[in-house]
Amino acid sequence: MTGEAAVNERIAARRAEVRRDRRRRRLRRTILVTTLLVVALLGTLVERSSLVALASIEVTGLERLDEATVLAVGDVELGTSMLRVRTGRIHDAIVALPLVERVTVHRVGSLGLRIEVVEVSPALTATFAGAPWLVSQDGLVLGPGEAAGTPQVSVPGRPPVEGERVESRPALATAHAVLLGLSGPMEGLVVGARAVNADSIELDLASGTVVRWGDATRGDEKARALGAVLEDLDGLVVQTIDVRAPSAPTVTP
Repeated sequence: MTGEAAVNERIAARRAEVRRDRRRRRLRRTILVTTLLVVALLGTLVERSSLVALASIEVTGLERLDEATVLAVGDVELGTSMLRVRTGRIHDAIVALPLVERVTVHRVGSLGLRIEVVEVSPALTATFAGAPWLVSQDGLVLGPGEAAGTPQVSVPGRPPVEGERVESRPALATAHAVLLGLSGPMEGLVVGARAVNADSIELDLASGTVVRWGDATRGDEKARALGAVLEDLDGLVVQTIDVRAPSAPTVTP
């Protein structure tokens, strides 16, 4: 074999090897793409399968909220693939509701979900134009409704909206501060109140006496002045007791 023929043979062998390498790379790519497609298809089939579908949902702790609202906000429904259920997202959506103080979301077994809700407790019932609204201890309007055992106050003006803060309604803010600032025996004496305006609150005692309290300032002094007057009256019922100037309370028989 001449030198030229040997060179040509080596070039031909090299070209053949390059072609084989190209075919092997194409085959590997084809196998990889096919495998990925099969995995994706299987994943889709599994996700849509009843074998991984959410089979049970338990919601606890509801009093004023209804279960349908909680599930709608959390975007949770039976039949949803458990592969799509994200407990953190569900928690964040539900805890954003004004009536919710805290929430815990658990997986139960492989196909169940438990949502434990703790609602914000109402501390005050404020009535606007005959319609009662619940207000929390920290001044959040929870929504329409009544709660037994909470102080009652009538407030002028249009009704608030759920999620509103009492600070946006001066008369309500004053009533909230005054009524929730009462404590001990004094708290038990008050059966109702009226917010005349932001600077004037009147309290109704169980005896029928009206206490002209004024604004939310000097609450402790006013409570002491009222207590002293009631002690002096020794059970005598009067029409009004004015403690707006706690150092000089007045009584209207």
